[in-house]
Amino acid sequence: MNKKKILISAYAFNPTASFQLHPGEDAFGWKMVEQISREHDVWVITHSCNREGVLEALSRGEMPGVNIHFLELPAFLWKRCRTKWGQRIYYYFWQRAALKKAWELHQEIEFDLVHHLTKGQDWRASFMGAKLDLPFVWGPVGGVQRIPRGLGGEYSFVKRLAESVRRMGRWLGRHLPARKKCVRRARMILVCCQETRDKVPKRYRKKVRYFPTHGIDRGNIRVKPVKMRKQKKFRVITVGKNEWTGGFSLAVEAFYRFAADNPKADMTIVGKGQEREQIESLIRELGLADKITFQDWMEREELLKQMKLSDVFLFPSFRDEGAGVVVDAMACGLPVVCVAAGGAGFHVKEKWGIKIQPKSRQYVIDEMVRALSRLNKSEKLRAEMGEAARKRAKEYYEWGRLGKRMLEIYAQIM
Repeated sequence: MNKKKILISAYAFNPTASFQLHPGEDAFGWKMVEQISREHDVWVITHSCNREGVLEALSRGEMPGVNIHFLELPAFLWKRCRTKWGQRIYYYFWQRAALKKAWELHQEIEFDLVHHLTKGQDWRASFMGAKLDLPFVWGPVGGVQRIPRGLGGEYSFVKRLAESVRRMGRWLGRHLPARKKCVRRARMILVCCQETRDKVPKRYRKKVRYFPTHGIDRGNIRVKPVKMRKQKKFRVITVGKNEWTGGFSLAVEAFYRFAADNPKADMTIVGKGQEREQIESLIRELGLADKITFQDWMEREELLKQMKLSDVFLFPSFRDEGAGVVVDAMACGLPVVCVAAGGAGFHVKEKWGIKIQPKSRQYVIDEMVRALSRLNKSEKLRAEMGEAARKRAKEYYEWGRLGKRMLEIYAQIM
């Protein structure tokens, strides 16, 4: 086998996938490097905040042979960049430092390919990709998801203003010279959803490939085929950050209407966030305190266990480009009800889920009620969708299969 020397930028790269860092991206970065290193020699530049988790994994013999370089900026910058905008400024300077480190390594090692793997957003250039004279893979990238027009008017002026500022900032980023050069130089651009693909200039779309930002271990995929089973209760589970873009108020209102005709139904919400108090207040207001249970973030194994005890996964978010928990639910054999946007819109097909177009708040709620009622009434439909979801997770999202796909991309462009 002709091994190549691969340089990877992975700001998010941590086997512990801590919620204090970048849980979904951390796990993705770690698992993909593990797969890539099976066939190539790999050097990773990552942030020093990952040091503890990475070194602990290395001491257990994980990731043998991978060269990892931890990079951080002066401590005063880290302390001052706590807001979202501050973190973006910090990451800009971190990328500049990473480029300098990459150039030094390249002079010594002479890499065959550079890959910006994590912390990828289509509106923000990869400095390694733009500046190093190497075959370049960019992604998977996201960053384009916006509030659907049909739902925007339901929220406060402040939130709509913040969304407009966010949208303008991304537009500006896409028109900066470094980002344009990044798109031009990339041999392959990996995107996580349709909306991101549409932001790539048409003349470069032949370089675009869909690639998810989440995978699943073979051991976490349900082993036995999903079969029809009678249940005493109809259990709905939903997972995500309790933020206004998470759509949890829509899910609660839909469940309220659904539960009125289905008293044996209950729902579990797993997550935390700024909107939690408002969601809990809505639950009390609707008299659902005995029907809806809140649980904080939990260990992955426990979350998968909770999913396997449920009947349906409801994902109301309308601005989540990764939507990794949807893949987890599919691996557990659950049919998915979701808003047709972002990552969920990419992951879910008709065979294993019900996608709802975000036409308006009331339309989404009505369709959620209809979807839950349909799945509650038909054990056969739940079993068929759940089994199709399980097969999809096994055949497409298992880490080994994602790794093979990435290695094929490398082979194609080198």
